[in-house]
Amino acid sequence: MHSFTSGIKLLLIWLLIILPGLELGLRALDFSFYWAFSRYPDHYRGYAPVPGADARQDIEGHARIRINRYGYRDRDWTDKPAGVHRIAVLGDSITAAVQVPIGDTWWRQLEARLQACGYRDKAVEIMNFSVSGYGTAQQLETLRHHLAPHRPDEVWVAFFPGNDVTDNHPVLSEDPLRPYLQRVEDDWQMDYAFRDLPEYRRKISRTGQLYYSFLLHMRSVQAIAMVHSVFSKQLDLKRLDRTWIWEPGVDARVYAPPQQVVWEEAWETTRTLVRMIRDETRALGAALRVLGFSTGAQVYPEDERVAPMMERLDVPDLLYPNWLMGRFADKDDYDYIDLAGPLAVQARATGAFFHGLNGQHGQGHLNHTGHAAAAELLAGRLCGEQAGNSRSCASGLSTGPCLTD
Repeated sequence: MHSFTSGIKLLLIWLLIILPGLELGLRALDFSFYWAFSRYPDHYRGYAPVPGADARQDIEGHARIRINRYGYRDRDWTDKPAGVHRIAVLGDSITAAVQVPIGDTWWRQLEARLQACGYRDKAVEIMNFSVSGYGTAQQLETLRHHLAPHRPDEVWVAFFPGNDVTDNHPVLSEDPLRPYLQRVEDDWQMDYAFRDLPEYRRKISRTGQLYYSFLLHMRSVQAIAMVHSVFSKQLDLKRLDRTWIWEPGVDARVYAPPQQVVWEEAWETTRTLVRMIRDETRALGAALRVLGFSTGAQVYPEDERVAPMMERLDVPDLLYPNWLMGRFADKDDYDYIDLAGPLAVQARATGAFFHGLNGQHGQGHLNHTGHAAAAELLAGRLCGEQAGNSRSCASGLSTGPCLTD
């Protein structure tokens, strides 16, 4: 009985003195942890950021992340004003870009460039509907359930070859908390099996909702979430089969034509998902573009660092996934703009690293230089289109090479 009473006293001391002191100290240090807010349960997509979240991201790069009331990293959108050309961007972490301040993201920089060149002869608003970790199926669900009220004129899919293909197949992805498009006889159906998983059920329970609505806004809880996240990632790295994982989060087999049935299925599913996005975009009265982004290895400035990878894969370069997406676009009737090829040329000509933060040169997400280069290349192409020639840089906005088909 005495030990039980002592335990209660210690708990009260912790709750009444130590915990408030820790909370005040963390707030004084302006500590917060964005990733604690990044996987709020979503009925159609498995997870999404917590609407209204405001926290720091310092694991890779450094940025203050503010999520708008719709659940995306962007300004709070209003009803579409007259005279505005809206572009909705679907993507994953390469476009959510929580590694850099929002003003440095490729889409925010591009918005200003398109305004300056008079793109579509209207004011331009680029709307970021991208979420870290999303595959193409989640992007399709975002289109279905979130885009229509905002009346976009264009929908862009930011294709990241590093994991968009693997994220579309349950065997290659190994993430159960997402929907997967599955072939059922002669039809395709979205599989929402994640809704029945214990982890998802816990998140949507009353206790789970209390956690997100109250406890998660305590900095001490975010600190615990950060410690758990860091240790979990370290364990995942130790368990990682490095046979084909030479760059974090990227299965190198994506750089070569598929040699296994599972990869053929992943590519077929990816193509089908983009076709579905094309059809549903057109149903909204909008036009579809797919943008082919790069991995760090594809645009590494030193050939000798990636030569062993190409030799093992028996490929002349690492641009196969972007080439294949371009082939799909030609056959399936939508516009495709590739960035990986032009960025690779620039990187080898200048020695610039377009990927990598915190000293990790050439690996990971786009850095500040990479975002600026992507915005510049896209502005050259799109402003050239506006001038009536997709191969020109007549707008004078681009100091780098123009994009070509």
